[in-house]
Amino acid sequence: MSPDNQKLLAGVIFSGSRNETSIDGPLNLPILFLHHEDDANGRWTSYSNAESLYKKVKVFNKGPTQFSAVHGGDTGGDPSTSGHHMYEGSFDEAANYIWNFIFKQNLPK
Repeated sequence: MSPDNQKLLAGVIFSGSRNETSIDGPLNLPILFLHHEDDANGRWTSYSNAESLYKKVKVFNKGPTQFSAVHGGDTGGDPSTSGHHMYEGSFDEAANYIWNFIFKQNLPK
């Protein structure tokens, strides 16, 4: 999180962030939070915690801070390795959010 280390990053993407994830500022980086609205692994990666983390970071991050919710896809199997948590059946939707974030920020591709 040091300013010197931040210079090494073009941006950050948090996908399905864990509930205990904590980020402190100050920051000046493009940041995307990507999470499925129906993540079945809520015990470890709840949508509401991801959204709360986004709102906290948005306050102290000087760079663009975005939250994108994935809506489509399939459920099934172990919620920690398949289904909505891993964007099964919604890869295109998740990839489009990521691509649009990278393109909008003019990040290296």
